[in-house]
Amino acid sequence: MLEVTVLLEILVHKLEEAIIIGVLLSFNSVLSFVQENQANRALTLLRSRLWVQARVLRDDRWQLITSSGTISSAA
Repeated sequence: MLEVTVLLEILVHKLEEAIIIGVLLSFNSVLSFVQENQANRALTLLRSRLWVQARVLRDDRWQLITSSGTISSAA
């Protein structure tokens, strides 16, 4: 939406306002990219620390195993 505003400002020869809007739009884009990148890194770190465990009955004994020891789907 702001991109259209920049174009309209240029068409009516209000270059100063178009530049201000363009700079703010660019700053917002860069800031959003940086924040999303930081959030993705934090999520990756949290996932690496997560241990999913399951309580299963095997050989008539209850055991606590990690999710890597389970079968994801039964055929």
